[in-house]
Amino acid sequence: MLLRAGLIYFLFGALFVLLIALGCSQSPEPRRNLIVISMDTLRADRLGSYGYARSTSPTIDALGARGARFARAHSPAPWTLPSHASIFTGLTPQVHATHGWGDKIPSSVPTLAELLRNAGWRTFGHTAGGFVSGRYGFSRGFEEYVDKLSGFKMTLNAARRKIESLPADEPYFLFLQTFTVHC
Repeated sequence: MLLRAGLIYFLFGALFVLLIALGCSQSPEPRRNLIVISMDTLRADRLGSYGYARSTSPTIDALGARGARFARAHSPAPWTLPSHASIFTGLTPQVHATHGWGDKIPSSVPTLAELLRNAGWRTFGHTAGGFVSGRYGFSRGFEEYVDKLSGFKMTLNAARRKIESLPADEPYFLFLQTFTVHC
């Protein structure tokens, strides 16, 4: 069982690297922007796009109707720091070794932001801090990484202003994170 799980994680990591490599190629196709939004502790079963009857998430539902929506997703860890380190590295907590309160992403492990920036993407992060703050290594590769506690609406407005200030032909990677849902 453990061997099968390890193989699955290896294949996921290899797919992650392959997708980044293909996305970073110098093809004549324009490179697409990448926006990752993390809403820490948000439950899928409370979103309309996943079948919840109450109108709790009209904007997210509309975005889900136009973008990619996954019916099944699994986290490699039950809390923020190692889960997000896996998102940023494509590795499991056992491999990136970022799973305890004092751990940070090792400098020897490349992050998604570093790979994209090296390939010509503009990179920006706006977070509420906490376990995705720069002190844990998440700011590596970002030309701008704001990690302070503020309302998510303020974070979204700052991100919108940043996107609107960029030339249309420059691809960008934007990471937005909030843990407002905790409240």
